[in-house]
Amino acid sequence: MDRKGLKKGLPSFASRFLREVDGVMTILTLFFFVILVGIGALAIDIGRVYGLRGQMVSYVDQVALASAAELDGQTGAIQRAYRVALGGAAGPLVSTSYNFASGGGTLDIYNLIFLKNLDAGPGPTPTANEAANYVVCSYQAGVWTPANCNDPTSSSSADKTAKFVAVASTPMTVAYFVLPIANFFLGPNAIANSATLKMQATAGFKRITCDITPLMICNPSEPLNNTDTRYPFTPVVGQQILMKASGTGAAWSPGDFGLLDQPSNAGGVGCKGSGTSFLECMLGLVNPLTQCVEDKVSVRPGQAQATSDGINTRFDIYIQSANKYSGNALFAPSANVTKGIVGQSKNACPNNYQPATTSVPLPRDANIKADTGGNTRFGNGVSYADIQNYWATNHPGVAMPASIQTACQTSGNACRYTVYRYEIDNNLVPNIKNGENGNAVCTTPGVNNPARDRRMLMMAVINCNATGLHGNTSNSGTYTGIPVTSYVKMFMTEPMGLQEDATGKVTGFSNSSNNLYGEVLGTVKPSDQSGVLHVVPVLYR
Repeated sequence: MDRKGLKKGLPSFASRFLREVDGVMTILTLFFFVILVGIGALAIDIGRVYGLRGQMVSYVDQVALASAAELDGQTGAIQRAYRVALGGAAGPLVSTSYNFASGGGTLDIYNLIFLKNLDAGPGPTPTANEAANYVVCSYQAGVWTPANCNDPTSSSSADKTAKFVAVASTPMTVAYFVLPIANFFLGPNAIANSATLKMQATAGFKRITCDITPLMICNPSEPLNNTDTRYPFTPVVGQQILMKASGTGAAWSPGDFGLLDQPSNAGGVGCKGSGTSFLECMLGLVNPLTQCVEDKVSVRPGQAQATSDGINTRFDIYIQSANKYSGNALFAPSANVTKGIVGQSKNACPNNYQPATTSVPLPRDANIKADTGGNTRFGNGVSYADIQNYWATNHPGVAMPASIQTACQTSGNACRYTVYRYEIDNNLVPNIKNGENGNAVCTTPGVNNPARDRRMLMMAVINCNATGLHGNTSNSGTYTGIPVTSYVKMFMTEPMGLQEDATGKVTGFSNSSNNLYGEVLGTVKPSDQSGVLHVVPVLYR
């Protein structure tokens, strides 16, 4: 039976319904069309919100990373970070236009919070503990707290301690097109007419160091009972520091030094194995580290003998276990090894050193020289008269250059390093007839590279009080995961083991000393062009 016949066989009301079913599709089509239009309209509103959110997230991430890259611990760091985020007369460094908010223009930053540390919390905003204990300073709506935080002449402490920056954007509003229509059905104000967005991000930076000397020094600036593992080091350029390897079980104090533990493959072709002999080898190697490390290191206390034997190769001294490195270019000394001692044997590479009679080493700081007991650790400056005596003794008949006179009579200069480099650069390395030869004789030629000088030590600075370092450990002799606050350049003024009296006269040489004398040259910076330190901004939240 066809459809026409079916209609004839049904009651009249059923027949009418069946005749009118053709109009149902029109009704359903209109119904679903309205729904689809509504969904599309909602998608436009929601899409505009998420579009703006994406723009704002990208913007605050870029600002946080760019600002964090300026927090290098140097004077003016916070001011530079502020200029990156909010700009000066030329506007901010990072600029992003927005397309989805009401109106139009560019996004901007509402506040900046500079912190010295971070908790493990995942949220984008500083935690309550961070806000209470780690905030260095902040900027919000044109106001700095404290007021001088953005002044590099009075905020040097904040510049040194700020390691992270939390960035918050100015809130932006998106007006809905369709969603408010629902208020006709759900009641007044059931759905907001707009959405307001505010994005935040937190960034800092990681320091990647490469080819450093495997040595660390306890932060000379660290106060007693310090608990801040990132407490900044304030270098005094030109100051001499007597660094000591702390005894077994003793707590380390500012100025003590130790060894950085190294992976077994860090020595490349020059050093193999592990233990004391490996560390000695690493200290003597010209290029001691073929891989890079981040802000945390492993420290191996003790091993003073390995330190002196390995590090003294830089002075052309190859004795005891370091004798096997003599003549090997991988363990070449400095181009200037003047040290105030001479070898007494007839070998080409002597192994028995006695005080020189016609030459002197670079002088010690006045107060360190006067304290023959070695209790004075931090120098008060080298005597200019001692520098004059050094030059007159080692360069008889040659007038002291004006550049050395200026450097050694002006505070803030590394006087001894200036003398040392002048001798190398002007072919004046002392070589006194029938006396000491400041040129290398065991392994020639010596290394002459100002950026990678053999007598320049690049040491990790660690807050030993805060980290609880001691002279020995129960962790297989090694502390791991120790945070580094900075890296310092130290000039070795003399070999380990040199002995002097209170007048500065050399009285002997001991190959078992644990004293290391260094002149502070400053902290290692990415701008040094030595390839040692690299700063990598990192987005944490």
